[in-house]
Amino acid sequence: MSAAVTIPSMGVGMTEALLVRWCKEPGDLVEVDDVVAEIETDKTTIELSSPIAGRLAAHQFAEGEEVPVGAAIVEILDRVERAPHGAAAATPTMHVDPRPAPDALRGPAERPPHTLSPRARKRMAEQPTTPMATPTGRFRAAIAAKVSESWATIPHFAVEREIEMDGLLALKDALSRLGTPVTVTDLLVRALAVAVVPATAGPVDLAVAVASDHGVTAPVITDVLSLAPHDLTTARAAAVTRGRTGRLVSADLCRPATTLSNLGPHGVDRFTGIIAGDQTTLVTVGRVRPRAVVANGELVVRTTMFATVNADHRALDGADAAGLLARFAYAIETPDGLTRQGAWR
Repeated sequence: MSAAVTIPSMGVGMTEALLVRWCKEPGDLVEVDDVVAEIETDKTTIELSSPIAGRLAAHQFAEGEEVPVGAAIVEILDRVERAPHGAAAATPTMHVDPRPAPDALRGPAERPPHTLSPRARKRMAEQPTTPMATPTGRFRAAIAAKVSESWATIPHFAVEREIEMDGLLALKDALSRLGTPVTVTDLLVRALAVAVVPATAGPVDLAVAVASDHGVTAPVITDVLSLAPHDLTTARAAAVTRGRTGRLVSADLCRPATTLSNLGPHGVDRFTGIIAGDQTTLVTVGRVRPRAVVANGELVVRTTMFATVNADHRALDGADAAGLLARFAYAIETPDGLTRQGAWR
């Protein structure tokens, strides 16, 4: 049995990726999920993993090459299979100029260090008269194009609700006393997973919006409701790290229908957002703070948060978005709302 490692599509108009680095050589033994290569899109670096345990066949592309989406960059052979004669010793030259580069003749010690990625160097060579304003300038054009496409092609609408947060904050404090210092965002991720259950047949995966030097990325937390509090905190922190460093993994390419974006830590009370082209909903939340509300005919102070469901009208009607928002609020405001499903029961 064999399997191919291919260039995945991120579903947002991506047509090719840059093969940045090979992490395994022909003939190397690999296990399932071992990182085989790193690729770079216009927005992030992605690690491609082996789908099976086996032995690497010949590389089909060289480092620095642009590879189309869907193309196989290497075959993983069953360990009892044999690669073609010579494949374990060297990569084929079908995509590689066999002549050594001038720098290579001088030896690695004499090679000047590169301060830009292969994609950046290629673009600067193609456009020498257009200097980049910032180190992240190479990402802005791609981000602008994708955002413009989403805004132009998706009929956006939004519904908003103020949610009382005292119960969630009490649960956060209780978990911290038990040795699990969860964050508000961790609990909001779980509440959103509870809210989307009626529309999901299998495990609930959610993306979280993360700001980085490369723009906003959306790493994925998989099977949220199966995660106990400590595991959810660990998974969310790992996702944020992947997003901030721009180093996504294969699981982040399986985009779920919904993303959570929290700008509360930045002092934002409420906001709307643009839905990614491969998703149907974006839930945006603002800061948690004491506010004056009317309860039982009296003006009282409660800790609240504004939440907004931004929806694709092609996939959801107003009542659908309102229902999702109501379930999100119920999971937060009801004492057992966050604990009645999955690993928290």
